[in-house]
Amino acid sequence: RREKHSAAAHSSGAASSSEALQFSRTLGRALKETFCAATARRLRRRRDNEDECFSRVAVVVAVAERAADDEERDVVALRRAFRLLCALPIFWTLYDQQGSVWVVQAYDMARRGWIQPEQVGVFNPIFILLLLPFFDTIVYPSLERHLGKAATSPTSRIKAGMVFAAVAFFVAAGVDASLPLNILWQLPQIFLISVAEILVCVTGLEYSYAQAPPAYRALVTSAYLLTTAVGDALAGILYAALGPFVSRTSLLLGCAAAMLAVVALFTRITTDSSTDVLLNTARAVGDDDAAPDCELQQGSSTRLLLDNNNITNNNTR
Repeated sequence: RREKHSAAAHSSGAASSSEALQFSRTLGRALKETFCAATARRLRRRRDNEDECFSRVAVVVAVAERAADDEERDVVALRRAFRLLCALPIFWTLYDQQGSVWVVQAYDMARRGWIQPEQVGVFNPIFILLLLPFFDTIVYPSLERHLGKAATSPTSRIKAGMVFAAVAFFVAAGVDASLPLNILWQLPQIFLISVAEILVCVTGLEYSYAQAPPAYRALVTSAYLLTTAVGDALAGILYAALGPFVSRTSLLLGCAAAMLAVVALFTRITTDSSTDVLLNTARAVGDDDAAPDCELQQGSSTRLLLDNNNITNNNTR
């Protein structure tokens, strides 16, 4: 009996040890699986965080590269725009003489009692109001039909306006050399300078705004208006320095020749730098507002010209 009881106890202890060993193995596997799962989750979270971090860095780098490219294109566009604006001060030197030198010329002409030298300039806005719709409805469409759109492009208009300004001063020099004449002989030169104003002032102001990068449109427009002040200052320096020694007729001829030289320079600039690149650059950015149609809106011509006349008159005063 004692031996049987000892064998049964030994058998029970072995069974308990086997169950404990099995339990410990099961617990170990469970802990190992739990640890592995937790480690895998941590690794996945770390990898996801790293991927998100890399994605954010990639976005930041792409945005920085895009901004650098946009800034570089803007700088190139500004450089070309300012190269074009450099041709305008000489035009304003001629244009604003209708309120100074031409008035002095009118005093030396024979005149009727119904019109005074200061009043001859009133024909300029009259010609403008008559010619603007004529150019918009007849001249520009006719040129496009017969010569193509290149004939009415902004740069072509500006060059043509400068030529008209030069011709106006050749006429003014001829009138000055033939004094005394009737004061109404100033009307041809006023008519020609009015045509030049339509072609240069309206087109130049709208074109400089349309071609400027969106972030720098105010700057380019201000620079365009600054050319008026520079041109007026050049006229004052010219007549103050050479007026006592050179005849007025010679100065008028010199202004006309200088205008023709600027036309040649402007032609070379617009040919070499290809000003249409400004529009293509804006379109490449993908901003619709940055790429306005290069075709000028004819309906806004009158408003732009009246605004520009007000600024020009204030500068002249």
